[in-house]
Formats: sequence, C-alpha cells, structure tokens
Amino acid sequence: MFQFHNATIKLNHYGKLVSTCNSPTTIFIQPIGPFPFPEADLQKLLIFLQKFLITFYNTKIVVKEVHNVTNLSHPDGQPINSRTHKMLPPDTIQFSIPDLIRLYSPKFNKLKNQEFKGGFSLVLLTGFNIYSSTKGAISILGQTYPLESIAVCSIGQYLNSINFSKNVLDYYLPVLRVMSHEIAHLYGLPHCQVQNVDDKICGMQYSKSGDHAMLQPLEFCEKCLKRLRATTTHWIGKGEMDGLTKKYLKKTRNIELVKVLGEFCKEIGQNSIFDSAIEHYKSKLDSDYAKCDICRHSFSNCVCV
Repeated sequence: MFQFHNATIKLNHYGKLVSTCNSPTTIFIQPIGPFPFPEADLQKLLIFLQKFLITFYNTKIVVKEVHNVTNLSHPDGQPINSRTHKMLPPDTIQFSIPDLIRLYSPKFNKLKNQEFKGGFSLVLLTGFNIYSSTKGAISILGQTYPLESIAVCSIGQYLNSINFSKNVLDYYLPVLRVMSHEIAHLYGLPHCQVQNVDDKICGMQYSKSGDHAMLQPLEFCEKCLKRLRATTTHWIGKGEMDGLTKKYLKKTRNIELVKVLGEFCKEIGQNSIFDSAIEHYKSKLDSDYAKCDICRHSFSNCVCV
C-alpha cells in the first residue's frame, strides 16, 4: 500500500491495482478581514468568486467562514506581524504574508481529513494590504507557496485604480485577476513566457506591479490552458469534479464563462477587461460540437447568452 497526498493505492500480490480512494482536489478559500465594505457586499463578492472559479477550473471550491486578523495569533500567543509604510497612508496597516503562512499551513496540512477534507490547496483572501520579503515591494497583490499548497491574495486596496475605495464593485476585477492567477501557480503553472510583459496576451503573464496586472487579460492563452489540462486532471482515483478536461474545455467552459461574466456585467455596466474576456470566450464557442445545457440549441443559436 502506498500513500500519495490523501489517496491510497492498494496492490494485490500480483502487483495489480485493486482499489484507490479519491485524490484531494478541493480548493478552499479562507477570507480574512477586516474588509472595507459591508458584510452583505462581501458575501455577494464571495458567491460570485466561487461561481467564477468553479467554472474557470471545473473543480470544487469551498469558501470558509470569515476570520478577522485582529483575532488571529500563533500558538505562543504572538499576533500576526504587521507594519506601516511611508509610501502608504499613515493609518494603513499591512500584515506579513510569511506570518499568515506559518499560521495556516499547519492547520491546512494537518486537518485535510477533517476541516479541510479533500483539500488540494488553500487560498487566503485578505481584506487588508499584505507584504513579504520581496525586495522593493511596498504591497503584494498575491503570492503562492507551492510546497505548502497555499496562496495569499489581497483585494488590492492600495492599487491606484482602487485608491482605498469602499465600493465593493471596484474590487471584483482585482480579486478575480489575482485569484485565477495564483491558483494556476498552485497547479504548477509558471508565468507565461511572452516576449514583452506589456503585451496583453495571457492572464498568466508576469506583471511589474499590481496596477500593471490590472491591465492584463482575465483569460489564459492556449499554451497555458494546455498545461493546466495536464495538471488539473491527472489524479489518482477521482476528484469531486473532473478539472480542465479536453471535453470540458471544448464543450462547456467557454459558454459558462460567457454567462457568468455576462450576468455580472449587467450589474456594473461596461468594463474593458470583462468585456474583452467575454468576447474571447464567445470566439471560442464550438457551435458545431456543443449545445447549451439550458436551451439545448447549438451555441451559434443559443438564446441564453
């Protein structure tokens, strides 16, 4: 018998596979406040984020109950390290990414059969600004720790395009951008190797800053999707959902992303990044192969989009 993550492989005396249990495939999102907008607005954001990521990666996404950073402490009673920065407003407190990792990594990796059952990775979504030891970085939008299977993402209050807004609608784009990007890193995907980082080609491009990342597309290029197809589907046993299979990418993903983003854009009005993503996914619809699950028309005649 061999152990691989949470999967067990059992062989008979001929060396033949006789049984397996499912591999961990669930992505947990742990929101950590305080957030700069009301609780009701936060819940709407989290529901939309969950719906988008389920469609984007075709995997199970579980959003945990909101924690507050002021109530967090290490086992020895020490609070999470924090600081202020001369380049930010005086009352802006930043919290340490490595400290958050040290707090949540043991909980996640020891409780995969209990609180985080079936957990492949954990994403901490913070309502406050975060910092790391990265040289020259004032604030960090997102950072991934693959060995711990944890990513830390902020909602991006410090961004010039946000400017510490208290309107939740301003945060949808940065949250979707950073979460989709960092989760791909958790699946082992590196930055997209584009020749010029200013080219707006792929959501996995390297960015020079958080504000630079806001100019990049939400969608991924075909090369990155092909890599993700391998890393999100090669499981021992069977996960809760199938990941980015060839069938899902061809038949379902594009039309569902058009619907998810389209519904949201009706609320907020025009947004160049979301509009570009919708047009991209529409251009990928395979009308000869796929049919809408709702109206049952081919996508070229779908009445739901």
